[in-house]
Order: sequence, then C-alpha cells, then structure tokens
Amino acid sequence: MDRPTHDEAGISGRDPSPMRYRIGIRGHLDPAWTEWFAELAIDQKDDGTTELVGPFSDQSALYGLLARLRDLGATLLMVAQLPASGAEPAIPDLRPTRSARQL
Repeated sequence: MDRPTHDEAGISGRDPSPMRYRIGIRGHLDPAWTEWFAELAIDQKDDGTTELVGPFSDQSALYGLLARLRDLGATLLMVAQLPASGAEPAIPDLRPTRSARQL
C-alpha cells in the first residue's frame, strides 16, 4: 500500500512567514549565553524563570533552539506558538501551587 504524499495528507509546504514562539525555562540564563539567543527577546522573571520570545523560520529552527536549551541543561516549562497578529495568547501558569508542592 502506497503512503499518501504530503499534499494528499493535507500537509502543506513551508509557510513563508516566520512563526513567533514563547519558550519558558526554569532558571535564568547566564549573560554569557545571550549571544546564542541573539535573535530572541530574553526576559528574566522575578520568579526565577526565563522567557525567550521571537520568530522562527520553521519547525527545524524551533527544534534547534530547543536542542540548545537541552544542551545547556535547561528545564523546559512551556512552548507556545504566538498568534500571527502579535497578540499574546493566554498562557497558563505552570508553576506548582502551594498544595501541589506539599504533596
């Protein structure tokens, strides 16, 4: 049995416009690593987490960044695709609640 082609499966080619993502990690990135992530806005939060926001040309570029974070030993908290309009989606707070920490 032949496998369907990408077109037959409803998978389109690359979208010419880059997608924006928000990535959250536990901890703060050392300033020495900011060159590695120069294309992204880096926001070190008071709660001890870091958010990286920016455009990615395709899924391969996103996976490349995730691999960099993995290589640094960063704990990934979230990855969210942002709407093309630039509006920020509601992102749930994934930090454990007090009752969850007590368990």
